[in-house]
Amino acid sequence: MAGPLKTLFGALRASQALTGVSLVYGEEEVHTQGQPLPMVVMVPMGGPYEDSPAYSGNFDRTVEAQWGISQTVDFYLWAADPSPTATPIDHVDATESLRVLVLAALQDQRAQYIDVVDIQRGLYYKPLAERWVQMDGGLVRHGRALVLTVLVPTPVAPPAPPVAIITDEAFNVVLTGVV
Repeated sequence: MAGPLKTLFGALRASQALTGVSLVYGEEEVHTQGQPLPMVVMVPMGGPYEDSPAYSGNFDRTVEAQWGISQTVDFYLWAADPSPTATPIDHVDATESLRVLVLAALQDQRAQYIDVVDIQRGLYYKPLAERWVQMDGGLVRHGRALVLTVLVPTPVAPPAPPVAIITDEAFNVVLTGVV
């Protein structure tokens, strides 16, 4: 079964909102120029464990243990206006248009994603903040990237405990009496 981050990544990749958008994973890819623009880089940032467990389908709280992480994920949005006469503000406009597509894909993954192992729902999400960053280290620069920070509460559930099956029963009966 896919874990929460792989589920989210697969759901975003399957979303029609991101058709034609390069979706890559990991902090190592933030400044990559090996993918065509527009590009979204998904970077999990971690977060604190919650006092109460996160949501999981078919979860039996009376038997199983589960924890939840209030995890944040940064999405680096890189886009550029393809026009040869484009100005920096045109590149900003292209990036802001990509933001709308990413938010649509996040909503879409909640409702329509089904992958090869029949994961039928994506993860809850809540956009928290955004900031602009420079494309440091890039050979070609199209201005800045918009970093969209999203809260994605993720469950961490260990496997269900084993079930003991009794296959043999033996009784020893000892009678003691007082005379």
